[in-house]
Amino acid sequence: MQQFACGADTTIDEAARSAGLNVRVVCRRGGCGACQAVLLSGRVEYREPVSVTKLHLAGDDHSRCELLCRAIPVSDVTVRPILAWTKHNPHPWSDLIRKKG
Repeated sequence: MQQFACGADTTIDEAARSAGLNVRVVCRRGGCGACQAVLLSGRVEYREPVSVTKLHLAGDDHSRCELLCRAIPVSDVTVRPILAWTKHNPHPWSDLIRKKG
């Protein structure tokens, strides 16, 4: 299990990336469903629109999923991404770009 802090206006995806973790995210608009995760405990809210059809697992018993690219926790949460967490590997030039800018 992975644990990390998440700020008040930060999505779970953003907080995970800051903690060095990655979950598959494609559109970052709550529409594609690539970042689906089962919410095991806690509550999240959405401050921007998401696809209602992507809040359910296809072919499943219609279990509720959350979209990590837009989900903002309002309590401590436990999520299980449909696609597993991976280590976030930023581009090797990222540090050079940040230092210059």
